[in-house]
Amino acid sequence: MLFEVPTLDPACGILVDWLHGVLLGVFKSKLLKYWFHDKFKGEPFYIGHKQQEFDARHLSLKPPVEITRTPRSFVDHRKDLKASECRSFILYYGHEVLAGILPDEYYVHYCMLAAAVYLLVKDNITEEERQFAADLLYDFHSLQEKYYGNN
Repeated sequence: MLFEVPTLDPACGILVDWLHGVLLGVFKSKLLKYWFHDKFKGEPFYIGHKQQEFDARHLSLKPPVEITRTPRSFVDHRKDLKASECRSFILYYGHEVLAGILPDEYYVHYCMLAAAVYLLVKDNITEEERQFAADLLYDFHSLQEKYYGNN
């Protein structure tokens, strides 16, 4: 019924919150599944065989003071991760944990998302930063099928 409103452009008129759209959607339901689910064993992006190294790096990081939830094992808790854990990973831990574990082109692809999110959740953002974040998200989305297929 909402889409029957003639003046409504769904692409511009409906907001998706970043908790569900990015943290629990793109990151948890897509990227983590691609990287760790046995269904993708043999794919170049699959890092399930490096879960112990991933967890060791992740659990060794000391969270900044603004993070109240300390890191816990992605191996043991991947399916029940909270949005706050996904946010902390994207904003603070991911680049360090994934470097050298995720193949370079997939690492850069992930960093596009992380950098865009970092810019967009700042308290103050310039027009240049907003545009750069938009470009990063456009590139991230454009490369998604190239890197991960139609999964």
